Amino acid sequence: LLSGRTQIENGSVSGGKVTYIERFNRTYRNELLDLYLFQNLDEVREATYWWMMEYNEQRPHDSPNDLTPAECLSKNTGNSIYELST
Repeated sequence: LLSGRTQIENGSVSGGKVTYIERFNRTYRNELLDLYLFQNLDEVREATYWWMMEYNEQRPHDSPNDLTPAECLSKNTGNSIYELST
């Protein structure tokens, strides 16, 4: 995860994407990193994996009409010429 400061200084993210990434970072920190005392990086990776599964596939999000990101992706990729990897 990158800090908003790095993204702004490097110009790698523009406009509303900075706000989105900073909100994600805050949510990730509040819901996972601040709640546990991890013993090693493997524990962080394992907890992050399961948190991301819940975040992307089970939890509705405000911006895409209360759909999960996975539902939003499958609903809106019908017009795409690109294939989704699974």
